Amino acid sequence: MSIKIYIITTLCLILLPYNVLFSETFPQPPSNFHDENAGAEENPFLISNLANIRWLSETPEIWGNNFESEYSTKYHYILTADIDASETMSWNAGSGFLPIGRHIPNVMFIDEIQADSYVVPFTGDFDGKGYLIKNIFINTSLMEPPISISDGFFGWTSDANIRNLHLRDIFIIEGETDNATGAVIGVMDNSTLSNSSATGIIVKNNYVTSGLVGKTSRSAINNCYSRVSIFMGKNLLQYSISEDPNTVWVTAGLVGYLSSTSLINSYYNGVINAPNRSERYGDLIGLFSGESLINNCFSINKRAYTVYGEIEEWDYRVFPFWKNDISYLTNRQMQNPRKFIRKGFDFENVWAIEPEINGGYPYLKQIAQRFQ
Repeated sequence: MSIKIYIITTLCLILLPYNVLFSETFPQPPSNFHDENAGAEENPFLISNLANIRWLSETPEIWGNNFESEYSTKYHYILTADIDASETMSWNAGSGFLPIGRHIPNVMFIDEIQADSYVVPFTGDFDGKGYLIKNIFINTSLMEPPISISDGFFGWTSDANIRNLHLRDIFIIEGETDNATGAVIGVMDNSTLSNSSATGIIVKNNYVTSGLVGKTSRSAINNCYSRVSIFMGKNLLQYSISEDPNTVWVTAGLVGYLSSTSLINSYYNGVINAPNRSERYGDLIGLFSGESLINNCFSINKRAYTVYGEIEEWDYRVFPFWKNDISYLTNRQMQNPRKFIRKGFDFENVWAIEPEINGGYPYLKQIAQRFQ
């Protein structure tokens, strides 16, 4: 781990007990919560401030699950302003922000449900509307292992639609968890994610980790990117690689485990530090199975540049692997649109290259320049 990351993480741990001394934002429903038909598509919940974000995080009843029937209600949410979530470092006795959609042990509002097996997913529609959420802090290192939790802004989604969500400087520190972590979504099932991005840091010791989505199934990801730095196989207290032979690492820039999912027009531009002995390691994807599709994606990991054309009809295997659909380019070639056009990248409608944006590498036109 770099000295910069070590110092930042250490300061976070030192300052946690003192943060609780300051004023704290408590959950507050949106201003239109009591309106007729609030949460419907024509009258979505208005997420306007940090109190609304905490309400969404800590009120599982409005994620869409109806515990009195087998059916779910799809609530709609829109972000209406930029939100600074720095204060989340002091929330929940140092555990920080609780992911939206998660395992019941971190919900604790219905005693009758089996706490070791029940998951409350987010099943709604969330539109970031061109605003950003910055400085989300998530810390599971203080929880007693074993922990069954999926971390990310959204921990677990099912039948959800998330778009235009931009997270800046998210900071996730994990202990001995046994599930998936992604900056935007931990576990994504039968959901869509589009026109979204994330930057920040993830420090984790085992299992599935990625800079965008940890684990997917039957889903679609389109027009997204991640600049999250990943430090995998790190013990939080000793900052050393785990020596446990049973430790499983699946690490990637965009998606840790891709199953029956399409990944289109997306990229990773960051730094991945994972144990050399980790076999399930990829710059874009760590592991995949099922009928998945990659089309027009690229990855920059440190100084390794990889461009992916169309890849489909995969078997269960680790990633990357050599195919004619993959190109390994130099830094100069990565700034040449012709190299991408040959792979099928659409520079008329989707992609563009300008020297002052994204380091001179391709960027997504459909995401506003202030997020690039």
